[in-house]
Amino acid sequence: SDADCLEYLRFTRDEINQILACVQLPTKFRFRYRATPEMALCVFLYRMAHPHRLKDCMKVFGKSRSWISAVFNDVALFLVSKYEDQLLWDAKRLDLGQLRKYADAIEDKSGARNIWGFIDGTHRGIGRPVVNQEDYYAGAKKEHGIRYQGIVTPDGLISSLAGPWRGPTGDWKMW
Repeated sequence: SDADCLEYLRFTRDEINQILACVQLPTKFRFRYRATPEMALCVFLYRMAHPHRLKDCMKVFGKSRSWISAVFNDVALFLVSKYEDQLLWDAKRLDLGQLRKYADAIEDKSGARNIWGFIDGTHRGIGRPVVNQEDYYAGAKKEHGIRYQGIVTPDGLISSLAGPWRGPTGDWKMW
């Protein structure tokens, strides 16, 4: 249902179809495991919406851990290879005028001057690596993972994303 899609994927069915049309996942996209573009995008959105474990995904999608992991990774690799240029600093969207608008909005709400965004870090859980497990184990999160850090603007968009770093890397070290 649209309510389930919105809760678990953060998009309605219509929005997912619009994303599919824009992203242009091929209709005969070859994953290491077979998946329709719709299913592959839903797996990707589900994993990106919340830090779900693979066993949680197995219950929702009725597939194996290796299938979910491979499909998610293949979609991520496809998106990075196709949109690599857009994933870098967006000078068209983040020009001096826009940064001033963001700073003014933040100043109006908080009184803080010359701030146009907020640094935010995220931990994404991964399956336990076969080798070098200790390099990815984040004790505070009690799981293996990788970390990213970005700048979130007042409109809710992540303007710059850096990483990945290994799980135990702290926010200050990423900074």
